[in-house]
Amino acid sequence: MTNGGRRVLLAPGEVVEQVVLEQCAGPRVGDAVTAPGVRDQPVSDPSRPRASGEPSVAVVITTYEHARFVEGAVRSVLAQTVPVDEIIVVDDGSSDRPQDVVAGFPQVRIVSQPNRGLAAARNVGWRTARSDLVLFLDADDRLVPIAVEANRRALAAAPEAALAYGAYVLVDVASARIKQPEQFPLATYERLLERNVIGMHGAVLYRRAALEAIGGFDERLRACEDWDVYLRLARHSPLARTPHVVAQYWRHDSNMSGDPATMVAAAQTVLRGQAGDAGALGLGARLRRSARASGADHCAEWWYRVVGAAVRRQPVRPVLARGPALARVAPVSFLLAPWRVGAREYRRFEARSRRVAPEGQG
Repeated sequence: MTNGGRRVLLAPGEVVEQVVLEQCAGPRVGDAVTAPGVRDQPVSDPSRPRASGEPSVAVVITTYEHARFVEGAVRSVLAQTVPVDEIIVVDDGSSDRPQDVVAGFPQVRIVSQPNRGLAAARNVGWRTARSDLVLFLDADDRLVPIAVEANRRALAAAPEAALAYGAYVLVDVASARIKQPEQFPLATYERLLERNVIGMHGAVLYRRAALEAIGGFDERLRACEDWDVYLRLARHSPLARTPHVVAQYWRHDSNMSGDPATMVAAAQTVLRGQAGDAGALGLGARLRRSARASGADHCAEWWYRVVGAAVRRQPVRPVLARGPALARVAPVSFLLAPWRVGAREYRRFEARSRRVAPEGQG
């Protein structure tokens, strides 16, 4: 990148290009400034007393075989512009000893359990916490220093909201590329039926009471448990939004989102669970369109990954190996995906051609 940033070591063996935030308010969607280098930020002290009347905050970091990322995640929490009250790492049955990393941070608690999945790990985390507000961070992601501050202010301005969320940037760990956030709409039940407009879970700050009221995360889901919670909360409560970039989603080979068959199957389960409420609100057609779009989107992304790996001369077999399972859960979308991808790329080519045509004619 040529934005004046520098490379900052965030975790052993991982380097991404970052720029340090200069404003407490943080970047907004569309700003040139993206994400902070967490080692350059002042470390907050969770033992420091809060101002009177401020709600307490817990950050729950979940990890499964991601011990190499845990230090960076913890440091991004300690770099918050306002201190958090609890930092809890939930180890979901890892074999790579995340407790050895946590031992270097006396202000962090670790809770270990046999491997039960991400939803169960998150439930253990928020039930262990005693704070008023809860933020969930996957070990392989990062918070921007104003994450807690910005979302807490959004909740203060919307007392009825069950949660607040902000924008996030995508960080490709392999290439160190940072993708700027796109405009994102206010999440309502109707919009969430169409797709998960909130996206990254680490960009969300929940009211603990709201999570408790719906029983937390559905532990039967192997993915999309966050989307399920957003829908169940949005059905009866408003959701708040901050325009600031609050988190970094780190993309790498072991992301759960890299398993398209699991994602499609989970999305279908989530949407089936909303059939009753959506039908009662006259949104059944929207729900069915969303179910079809979920399969189409994941199949298209799988084809992009196949082509991308081939173009970059990276191993293609691991990506191809996920194809048969995806074809089983979304057979029609899988067959149509090459034509949809081709049509999409042709439209992009035409758009680029129209933009450069006036210059060529001049």
